[in-house]
Amino acid sequence: MMLEKNENIMSARFLPNRTKINKKIRLALNNAKRSRYCEIESEGIKTAKRYGINLPPEKIKILK
Repeated sequence: MMLEKNENIMSARFLPNRTKINKKIRLALNNAKRSRYCEIESEGIKTAKRYGINLPPEKIKILK
């Protein structure tokens, strides 16, 4: 819903979802080297985290 409303997602709410997404990526790819490039990474202290994926933007799709 937050994506549809163009709202920002607080890092505290994003962390549990990031963990679940990364787990699904690892299970779907079943390859440690490949999944490393697709997992969502975090950087920074807890209150000022930045998230990123090591892929070109055209390779990333957000589906409902």
